[in-house]
Amino acid sequence: MAVRPSELIPRLAANDASLIEINLTDNATYQMKSADYTKQLVDALSNNDQLKRLTLSKLNITDQSVSLLAELLKTNKSIVYLDVSHNKFGTAGLIAIAESLKSNTTLIELSVIGQSQPFGEAGLQKMTEMFDFNVTLQKINWRLHSRQSFALNKLISRNVDINRRIQAGQKLDDYINLVPRARKGDFGVQEDYIAGEAGGVVTTAEGGGEKQEKKEEKKEEEKQEKKEEEKQEEKQEKKEEEKQEEKQEKKEEEKQENQE
Repeated sequence: MAVRPSELIPRLAANDASLIEINLTDNATYQMKSADYTKQLVDALSNNDQLKRLTLSKLNITDQSVSLLAELLKTNKSIVYLDVSHNKFGTAGLIAIAESLKSNTTLIELSVIGQSQPFGEAGLQKMTEMFDFNVTLQKINWRLHSRQSFALNKLISRNVDINRRIQAGQKLDDYINLVPRARKGDFGVQEDYIAGEAGGVVTTAEGGGEKQEKKEEKKEEEKQEKKEEEKQEEKQEKKEEEKQEEKQEKKEEEKQENQE
């Protein structure tokens, strides 16, 4: 028997703990009122923290409707899997998803393959920029024919690596260099690290204060050493100048003697 959206939506709104996965793929009832049901679904999920997996494939979802789902992702803290494959949205919808994933911290897998229109370069660029903020998304199911695909795959692999290290219980210092600057604060990294990242100042919640002090001491020592080197170079240059002057004076004296 086909699932009825009208029966599921009230349960989602009630935060039914037994409803952790929904699959409405190719649901004929949903297809007939795709925009309406998508809005009702998003409204119902606005206060839901039980649903983990949401599959909305082949439901005629457009740019406008997927933008509503994107707004949901900005605040949702439970959905780890979202499948909106084989629908009818394009670049505008992908951009909306990209913007929402900048603040999302739970979605791990996303499927957007098989849309009725290809994603443009602008949408892929927004997805690339999204990874400057997102460290959670680890899999995207799509088919790309773009030069940006290599960079995107690399960023996905980075997120996989970060989460693998976290799950393995590795120390923060072992993977903090992989975390994008905008998210370092969420990992207990203090502002002085972020501000002085280029200089290599590492300050974390895991005893980073001592490391920072050592870094600062080392920088001060290097600064002093450089000053001493400059002083020595100045002295050497001065000696060379004096030697040259003496040599020149001696030549002048010899010249005068020869003339006499």
